[in-house]
Amino acid sequence: MEKRGIKGLFHTHGFLCASHPVEVLLLCITGTVCLLTLSIYDATHFETSEGRLSVPVQNGKVPLPTGIHVHVSTTSYFLALLCVFLQCKKLLNTGSRYLVGIVSIFSVFSCLVYTSVIGNIFGGELAVLREALPFFFLLNDFFAVGTLAKTALLANSYEDTPIKIAQGVSTLGPSMTLNTLVGTLVIGVGTLSGVEELETASNFGCLALLTHYLIFMTFLPACLSLFLELCDRGKNAPQWLDGVDYTPDVHEHVPNPLLQHVKIIMVGN
Repeated sequence: MEKRGIKGLFHTHGFLCASHPVEVLLLCITGTVCLLTLSIYDATHFETSEGRLSVPVQNGKVPLPTGIHVHVSTTSYFLALLCVFLQCKKLLNTGSRYLVGIVSIFSVFSCLVYTSVIGNIFGGELAVLREALPFFFLLNDFFAVGTLAKTALLANSYEDTPIKIAQGVSTLGPSMTLNTLVGTLVIGVGTLSGVEELETASNFGCLALLTHYLIFMTFLPACLSLFLELCDRGKNAPQWLDGVDYTPDVHEHVPNPLLQHVKIIMVGN
């Protein structure tokens, strides 16, 4: 069935990524290696006279007290662990090792990309990476990853896999794009607060949202296609058809039209 408009663009994008998984994965891996090995970002403005990375207080920026900083860090770790536990619990309830494996691969790769970007920006400081990780797990939507994986696993053969992946991307892509734009704009307001710690946290949040979106739209469709091709090779029937009901809950991802219009107005302003 031909799709038009915005959904048609996402359908075409998903189909191309699923039809050329090796090329897309090589592009993603090459970009990640570049982020890990090259000093792409200029972090010299974070250096002090002692050579350590520390953002000095200047231009009227007011740092938070140390006690508040530690409290916020501990709270963010607790919320991140709670979020991961709830999402993992829901994935494990499906009873499919393939679904859990796909989401795990996505999580590891996107976390690697996220930490490499943070490491390049802030000079590889371990303390900065430790502060940034909770924002990655708090702001990532692994339910959407699971839904796209379920849609791909509904394919009866590998030949149907690119079509199923394209359908999933066309369904989830527009709402995820809008949510990423709105989330980045809302969280990005914190960078204008003049409070050093709040600005840093806002930068972490924006980078987490953008990383999740880019990996979801490029790496995940290609990874799903290649993964299911390897499972299907040399088999009479696809291995992933193991009696598990992969039908995604469409009601979780049907956007509210009123809420979507409000988000569009926010982005436009």
